[in-house]
Amino acid sequence: NYYIEFFENQAIKKGNLLVNPAFEEIPYKDGFGEDGGDEFEFNDDFYDDFEDNKALTKFRKKVKKEDDGLFWLLTPKSKKSLNTQFELGEEVVYIPPKVGIKDNEEVKISSEFGELILKAKIDEGLRKDTIAILMGTKGVNKLTPPTASSEGDNACYGDIKVKISKIN
Repeated sequence: NYYIEFFENQAIKKGNLLVNPAFEEIPYKDGFGEDGGDEFEFNDDFYDDFEDNKALTKFRKKVKKEDDGLFWLLTPKSKKSLNTQFELGEEVVYIPPKVGIKDNEEVKISSEFGELILKAKIDEGLRKDTIAILMGTKGVNKLTPPTASSEGDNACYGDIKVKISKIN
């Protein structure tokens, strides 16, 4: 209650709305900078030496331009979970439609590090060279290299290509 009252007390009433005192109908209408006369400058310089990625280079392979029959592994979190949660639930692999696998068909997903058996779910939104397995899916770490990220000490999912096989 304290926080709600705190924010309400600093707000300005505009009609039926409460708005932040810094609210501008048209932001930056007078330009950028302290006096408003500066031109917007998009910063395209970046510093990318923050992460020591040498530990990962031994696991990376050169990516071939031609179709090698492998898929990039995407591991998004569930829409139902917060940033610090992983919703354990659906044990599926999302695949693009033209792979030749049917919905609910059991498939083996394998990488050079391990394998996992899941049910397939067709996803029209995926690129033809990608599959997706939600973070928190039991066993997904079997597909990743045995190394941890420099920041956060987490499993490294990026740069992993996997093979999909039907189970007969």
